[in-house]
Amino acid sequence: MTSTQPPPLIRPAEFARLLGISTATLARMSASGRAPMPIRVSTRRLGYRRDEVDAFLTRTTASTA
Repeated sequence: MTSTQPPPLIRPAEFARLLGISTATLARMSASGRAPMPIRVSTRRLGYRRDEVDAFLTRTTASTA
């Protein structure tokens, strides 16, 4: 029997810190489609899939290099 692990999540504050922006700016970027959409973990918590964050960071750094 195999169990599937949910994808690791990163908190919005950590994602914003990696980008050097505020969490409010990250929320606006997500809402406008310029950043990955968060997943609702509970009624008060959001998280971003780590694989989507990594891909976004790779695309962002590649386009600015």
